[in-house]
Amino acid sequence: MVTEIPPEERSFKNIPKYATGKTKVKFQDWLEIDQEKIKPDHTANSFGKAKNGKWYGWSHRAVYGFKAGDEVKGDSLGKKVEYAKLPDGADDFDKPSYEADFTIKDDNHAREVAIAFAENVS
Repeated sequence: MVTEIPPEERSFKNIPKYATGKTKVKFQDWLEIDQEKIKPDHTANSFGKAKNGKWYGWSHRAVYGFKAGDEVKGDSLGKKVEYAKLPDGADDFDKPSYEADFTIKDDNHAREVAIAFAENVS
């Protein structure tokens, strides 16, 4: 596929689509993400840095990009989260406890947030 949109200006808003609304390319290819795996043998959750400067985290459920200066608020899955325990010791997903709101400090912090997002969304 040929495009005049430079990699640093690519986003989900300008990804090429068919008339049906289906994308013509995988988002990883469009954003030129250098993909990494959280665990080498695990394919469900991944993350990587795109040419647009953002770190993306994703699974089969969702994808999101993070960069220095972004605010991470509320119940964002980019935050560390802990769950209360049920009597049998399993996590109680109805009672999450998220870390406090924060602003992403730098590129390394954005990478950590993308990993947290990929793990939480999988």
